[in-house]
Amino acid sequence: MIRNNRTAMNAYKKTREKHGGERPCCVVCGEAMDPEDDETEWSRTKRRTDCFVHRHCVKHWGDV
Repeated sequence: MIRNNRTAMNAYKKTREKHGGERPCCVVCGEAMDPEDDETEWSRTKRRTDCFVHRHCVKHWGDV
């Protein structure tokens, strides 16, 4: 499930804290994500890993 709301912002902040203040990267194209951007989507795996992706990269996610 892909989400885009206040919970996504909290996940973004937690991910930055885990990785020493670095911005999370898109799992498809590798660019740094902007939390204020409307194009930011994210999903959480069964193991509670947050995967951030640009909205235009979602259709290419399976190709990676």
